[in-house]
Amino acid sequence: MTHALKILTLGALTSLSLTGCLFGGPSEDKPAPWSTEEEGTQCTEAPECPDDHVEVSACDQGDASCHEVSACGASILCTSAQDSTPGDPVVSPGCMADVQAGCPQGTERVEECPADSLCTKVTQCGQTLTCAEQLDSCLAYPSCPSGKVEVEVCPQGEVCEEASLCGSTILCAPESLEHCLAYPSCPEGYTEQETCPQGATCQDVTLCDSTITCMQDPINTCQAYPSCPEGATEVEVCLDAFVCTTEELCGYTITCQHDGGSCDEQPVCPQGYHEEPACPPDSLCQEVTSCGETITCATGLNTCQAYPSCQPGSTEVQACSANGECFEESLCSYTITCEVEPAVCRAIPTCDSDQVEVDESACTDANPCDRRIVCGTMILCQ
Repeated sequence: MTHALKILTLGALTSLSLTGCLFGGPSEDKPAPWSTEEEGTQCTEAPECPDDHVEVSACDQGDASCHEVSACGASILCTSAQDSTPGDPVVSPGCMADVQAGCPQGTERVEECPADSLCTKVTQCGQTLTCAEQLDSCLAYPSCPSGKVEVEVCPQGEVCEEASLCGSTILCAPESLEHCLAYPSCPEGYTEQETCPQGATCQDVTLCDSTITCMQDPINTCQAYPSCPEGATEVEVCLDAFVCTTEELCGYTITCQHDGGSCDEQPVCPQGYHEEPACPPDSLCQEVTSCGETITCATGLNTCQAYPSCQPGSTEVQACSANGECFEESLCSYTITCEVEPAVCRAIPTCDSDQVEVDESACTDANPCDRRIVCGTMILCQ
């Protein structure tokens, strides 16, 4: 029995020795698994950088302080670089650039380049920035302040100033130029007048604080061409054996040769014309030649452009007042109404020594009257 126990003890020892070989056996550096942890327990420790290090995603080239820290199967990178922050790209220990201010002037940092922008990429301290050009959306145009006007060149002797807005600059001069000596003039087709005549077309022209009144000249719109009367033919030269007349219209003049004329006939003015020794200044005239004799024929067409005026002691009015004494003045197809001005004097108008005072009914075109106005009293003299 004692022998059997010895054999069992040897077998047990042999079995224990084999078991120790299979599991590696206990050691001083690493305790046996069955002696330190219960079955089913898991590792929950997370790797951490030392107090004087920070975690980074990658080590910068040449950074000797960057190393790996592991725990429970997880690993992180730690470095002693002063400007690094957890999760940032690696920054060299000597790089102190501010990546937020890294875009050049006139650009701004963007995540992605807009479709309508011009972008550049800037790399600083291991980080790449996308910079987009800042577009100027200002479209306004500058204007001059009150009392000034925009000019291309500052007038000599004047003080000008600049006005700027949205990149545009203009030059502003005083609205009323102090040293302007020019005098205004009427445009083509206009004539300067003291006042604008009634019924005329006028405009005022101002330059250098001077203003003038300009009246539009009469416009000739006549485009007609004269023609010979019935029984006459237009010719270049009138033959002596014929009676010839001239016809004028719209600035054109033609010679008309009448059929059946003889040298015994005297020249006669056509219908609507009357013979005059010379053409009156306010008439339309033509010459009539017959058998070598020529006469001047005039019409009653009035081309007078003068304007009537009231006599001294009276004033032109649109309509006569209720108790006023009025009369009309006519000239060159213009007619105006004149009202006698009231007066406090006691003088009485009189006719000239070779005239007598008459009633208005005695005044005719053939025997006209003269008006006399004194101290608000009017008489007619003939």
